[in-house]
Amino acid sequence: TPLEWAAKTELVVVNNASVDDTAPFLDDWRRSKAGIGFKHVIHTDTNLGYAGGNNLGVRAARGDYLLLVNNDVLFDANPLEYCLRTYQDNPRAILGRQLIRRRGPWNSLNGRVVRYLEGWCLFASAAICRELGFWRDSTFTGVFDETFSPAFFEDIDLSLRASLKQIALRQVAIPVRHLGSRTTKMTPSFPYMRVIKENHEKFVAKWKHLQEPANQPGAAVQALPGPRMALGGLGAPRHGR
Repeated sequence: TPLEWAAKTELVVVNNASVDDTAPFLDDWRRSKAGIGFKHVIHTDTNLGYAGGNNLGVRAARGDYLLLVNNDVLFDANPLEYCLRTYQDNPRAILGRQLIRRRGPWNSLNGRVVRYLEGWCLFASAAICRELGFWRDSTFTGVFDETFSPAFFEDIDLSLRASLKQIALRQVAIPVRHLGSRTTKMTPSFPYMRVIKENHEKFVAKWKHLQEPANQPGAAVQALPGPRMALGGLGAPRHGR
């Protein structure tokens, strides 16, 4: 029932250095008795970007399963109920609303294609997040690579790491809608295309060792663990965050 779900659900909201009235609104919401019983609001002094903000929320979350959504996502029904029911079929997986299978301008790597789940809505167990995540001095620091801050390529990087560990990427009909780039494209000062270009270069530099071009003299082609999962065929461009 809705009451049972509310009693079992924790909602963590990361206010990533908003400059409007978001902070007092969230504080009033957290103090209210309506809705979900476990509410956690985290305010940051500086904008940590997509990876940093999500990692902060992931570290604070105490549940066995995590649903990560952007601030421009609308719910049409209870996404947790749907994800948990769907997840039982294959718990060694990440669920997402949109899986990009074809080559676009962002997900090419040495002439091959990286399959990835778009990062605006992702669901996985906390155990999978810890397996894929980053650790420092035996402390879990998060699931996204903050090298790609402030935005873009964190989801492609996560998907590639998952595929290399034989963790499935599953596109499922989570009952949510994405309004699309309501932060980056609607912030005039945000250098959208420059950030994409810079992070694409970082992504290629990080992963270029996986598959060296065969036509280069002396280049050794490295076999990929689970190549059918990690790299694939041609395709559609990536939608912006």
